[in-house]
Amino acid sequence: MREYLNKDKITLLGHSWGTYYGCNLVLEYPEYYEAYIGTGQLVDFGENELAFKEAATEWAGDDAEGMELLSSLHDGGYDGAYFMARNRLMVKYGYDMLVDGTDYNLFAAQYFNPYYSLADFIKVLHAEGTVYDTFLASEEFQKFSLAGRYKYQIPYFNINGDQDYQTNYLLAQDYFDRIEAPYKKLYLMEDTTHGLLESKSKAFSEILHEVAKWNEAKR
Repeated sequence: MREYLNKDKITLLGHSWGTYYGCNLVLEYPEYYEAYIGTGQLVDFGENELAFKEAATEWAGDDAEGMELLSSLHDGGYDGAYFMARNRLMVKYGYDMLVDGTDYNLFAAQYFNPYYSLADFIKVLHAEGTVYDTFLASEEFQKFSLAGRYKYQIPYFNINGDQDYQTNYLLAQDYFDRIEAPYKKLYLMEDTTHGLLESKSKAFSEILHEVAKWNEAKR
């Protein structure tokens, strides 16, 4: 990528699970990056799921259907039934990823993307569930946790929605507060869930342009 862009360093943006991978990359290889941008920041999967259960318990109250879905959120062994119940809870109480719809056609954006082939799209459809399940069950997955890892050698930016419970925004804020970096800045988008890139793409892009201008001024 650096060679293709003709740049010594690049800015890396990660969303959701991509923040797990992205943070690990910039922590391990800071010499390749000029800044990191995390959106829908995941800090620690286990802590995130505990925080979700606490939030969902408040949403459900004494609602029978909500309580039944909560009973499916068992400890450990994250399987299809777990994530199905989790997603149904978010949909039921208005916190799902695309609760506000999308600003653009997601299928068209992928289908007409010159860097994303139809074969890639088909592979994702066929492999998504098994990839997540395999990764979650692996010992390697535990190493991705960012808990206790606060020292970044590059500027650190976070863009989170204040209604994001898929990757709990409060845990992301707490992590941000603990971070030591040459520069850091947190953006909190109001009334926004986990799908901030798709549902509020204009506002999200404006933040990215602001970060890009900051990077340009620092060179």
